Amino acid sequence: MLALVVGALLAHAAGAPAQEALPPAAELIDRYVAEVGGRDAILARDNSRATGRFEMPAAGIQGTMIVQSASGRTLTEIEIPGIGRIRSGYDGEVAWSIDPNLGTRVLEGRESESMRENANPLSAVRDVSLFSVRETVELTEMGGEACYRVRLVWNSGRETFDCYSVDTGLLVGQVSTQESPMGAIETVSLLSDYQEAGGLLMPRRMEQRAFGQVQLVVIDTLEYGVVSPDAFELPDAIRTLLQAEASR
Repeated sequence: MLALVVGALLAHAAGAPAQEALPPAAELIDRYVAEVGGRDAILARDNSRATGRFEMPAAGIQGTMIVQSASGRTLTEIEIPGIGRIRSGYDGEVAWSIDPNLGTRVLEGRESESMRENANPLSAVRDVSLFSVRETVELTEMGGEACYRVRLVWNSGRETFDCYSVDTGLLVGQVSTQESPMGAIETVSLLSDYQEAGGLLMPRRMEQRAFGQVQLVVIDTLEYGVVSPDAFELPDAIRTLLQAEASR
């Protein structure tokens, strides 16, 4: 019996066509950048403000959200009735978070690195200078769509994955491990509903899964060139925390 099985496997291997090679990561990234609107257009629209809503459907939670970014700085604000205001940001030097549940924190280590690297305008085009590795690892499926999974190792050493649609070339999924006070959390994000705004094709819906929970972000408006530098000033609570740490 064993001889028959081995013989069948050898015959199959001899007659099977070679597996189709995966497209290089650089090729997939370049296609995505072109589909969205082009490298120059993306980098020219570094100053942006998105408004929309944040939901956790299973928990019946819904709130408003504003995300602002410009020149390597970022600010996210979420307002949830009955819970309060959640804010996080990076002013070019300090990464921070103010959360009714987790308190006021100056972020360090991987949390800070992740925010800093994601705030870099070049991250939007997955510029080669930001990574030690960009490689296509498999053909898979995310959100019901066939996509090529690209492994990215950032210069900080953290690892994330992008998944680019076979059909459209657009980014349809991401996988990352987020550091938090509760430890490392794997987060899976599904991007969809791409629409044109300011000459760029951008996703208006992001479904994020972590800790067995589903979070939904829906973008209603997306504007460019409207964010003031004052938006990224550190909150007083963070300044107080920094002063306290410096005096120790």
